[in-house]
Amino acid sequence: IETRFQKEFEMKLNSIFILCDTLLYPLTPVQRKAIISNISFLEKFNPNIFTILITNRFIHDDDIVTMITEMIAHSKTMQIINIILYPLNEDNHILNKYGLDCKGYKVLFKIMKSVADNRYIKSLCLHSIKDYNIVLAPEIAQQIVYKLQSETLIAFHLGNFKISETFA
Repeated sequence: IETRFQKEFEMKLNSIFILCDTLLYPLTPVQRKAIISNISFLEKFNPNIFTILITNRFIHDDDIVTMITEMIAHSKTMQIINIILYPLNEDNHILNKYGLDCKGYKVLFKIMKSVADNRYIKSLCLHSIKDYNIVLAPEIAQQIVYKLQSETLIAFHLGNFKISETFA
C-alpha cells in the first residue's frame, strides 16, 4: 500500500484541518474571510490534504460555505479531501441523533459539486462521524458518480451514509 501511495502522491503533503466551531468562529467575520482567502490564494498556504468537519454552524454560514466550496473547486494543489459530517450540540459534544435538513443537503451538494469539478483531487473521503441513517440525496449521489468517473480519482471512501438502490 505504501509503495502504491508513493507512486500516486508526493510524500511531503501540506495538510489543513478546519473545524469551524472551534477554529474559525471565535474570530470576527473579517478574520475568517482573511484566513480562507490566504489558504485559497497564497501558494505557501495551499493545502494538498484538506479535511473539513461539517457542523451545524458551518452549514448555516453561507459566506464560509461559499468560500470553502470555491477554494475546493479551484485549488490546483488539493489532492486528498476528507469531508466529515460532525454535528455538535451547544456544548460541542457529538450528537447521538441527527438528520440533515434541506439546508444541510444543499451545503453537502455544493461541497460535492466543487469536489467533482476539481480535476486535481485524487482521493475523496466522505464520512459521517456516526451512523445517523442519512440517505444521500440523488443530486449528491450524482456528483459522487461524476467524481468516480473522473480519470484522476484513485481512492474513495463513503462511510456511515446510506445510498439509494439507484445509486448502488
